[in-house]
Amino acid sequence: MLHIHWENQHSARYLVLRVRRGGCLVLAALLCVNCLALALFTLRIDRFLNVDAPPAPADAIVVLASNPKRIRHAVALYAQGYAPVVAFTDATYKDAGLACSSALLDVPAAQALGLPAESVVITGDEVASTYDEAVAVRALVAEHGWQRLIVVTDPFHTRRAVATFRALIPTVTVTASATPDGDYDPRHWWRSEEGVMAAITEVGKLAYYWIAYGIAP
Repeated sequence: MLHIHWENQHSARYLVLRVRRGGCLVLAALLCVNCLALALFTLRIDRFLNVDAPPAPADAIVVLASNPKRIRHAVALYAQGYAPVVAFTDATYKDAGLACSSALLDVPAAQALGLPAESVVITGDEVASTYDEAVAVRALVAEHGWQRLIVVTDPFHTRRAVATFRALIPTVTVTASATPDGDYDPRHWWRSEEGVMAAITEVGKLAYYWIAYGIAP
């Protein structure tokens, strides 16, 4: 009886050890798969953040914030005939201690590149975020009856910009056109500080917009 009882205990312990080992192996395998998936997603995050689309005819080209490369790209799209007007969002520089706003700098820069004065439209209110820009452009859409917009911004900003504009102006078709000569190469973003910072910043801001405004990426 004692011998049989000891054998049963031994078998039970062996079975428990095998179950534990099997569970650990499964957990380790899942962890490796998840780490691999995360690594692949991280390296190819450019395909998620960058929703740049081939330009198509639109009613207006919208330049977000103040950025010489965005201005240059928007004027190039205008010169190619993709839209009859270029709209500038008027970013505030109060936090930087400057009295002027972005439109006072951006419009002359665009005109110096060949944009006619009659093709310039400026949002009425000063803006401080992508959300503000979408709200300001919404007023222009209602005023001018625009139905298609090309939003010009940096590659990794395109997803959040398009998602925000589509959420706040659902009656308009919105596509993004990313600057081709930005501060980082979207396909090899991890090779530069600018690319790493852009990727990290945009992932965080996408999460914030989802939580704060309900705008899903």
